[in-house]
Amino acid sequence: MSLGNCHIVMFNYYSGINSSDLSSPIKLGEGTFGEVFRVSYKGEIVALKVIPVGGTKMINGDKQKSFRDISAELIVSKELSDLKYIEEGYSTQGFIHLRGAMVVKGSYPRSLINAWEQYDERMKSENDHPCVFNSNQHFLLLAFEDGGIDLEKYMISNVFQAYSIIYQVLVALSVAEYRLSFEHRDLHCGNILIRSVQSDNAVKANYNGYEVSVPTHGVEVKIIDFTLSRMSK
Repeated sequence: MSLGNCHIVMFNYYSGINSSDLSSPIKLGEGTFGEVFRVSYKGEIVALKVIPVGGTKMINGDKQKSFRDISAELIVSKELSDLKYIEEGYSTQGFIHLRGAMVVKGSYPRSLINAWEQYDERMKSENDHPCVFNSNQHFLLLAFEDGGIDLEKYMISNVFQAYSIIYQVLVALSVAEYRLSFEHRDLHCGNILIRSVQSDNAVKANYNGYEVSVPTHGVEVKIIDFTLSRMSK
């Protein structure tokens, strides 16, 4: 199954993604439905979301999502990525860009386990240790661009940056609502990533046929995590 540039290889194996491909992982965060790691994949830094899917084992106190359920997050992620293209006079780059996706089968790779344990030592993870997964477990891997650090941890320098962050979020959501009837349904500071850019940069969008230019004042916003999101396109 292919969704544009997003290729899904069913029933592939983790052993096919070796340490030379997924190198130097760092766990960034976690949620009930999965883990997120920053990895170097084929020379590019990406945020890799690892979601167990289709199994009968309870994970983090909840049932695993079915393949049908998880496909919704994948489709939403791809549609939001494509909002960068102008359609009906609307566009935005305010949502994290999906680089690729794959369904894999097998136990967690050692490199990701090590990164998970290092995170646990620092932050005390609330999730089950990944060693609970056996060799028959399937996962959906979603590789996103590296959008920076979340707003909960980012140190805002001045009121102009605060204004820009709010403005960028509003523009992105407005475009997504018009184009996709999109509802995030879990938008909080942990799901807003901030990346430092040149202070004179501007974020471009299109709304109702007009170009919108938002001064960044040194901060660029990317909205993430579409686990609970929905759209009606």
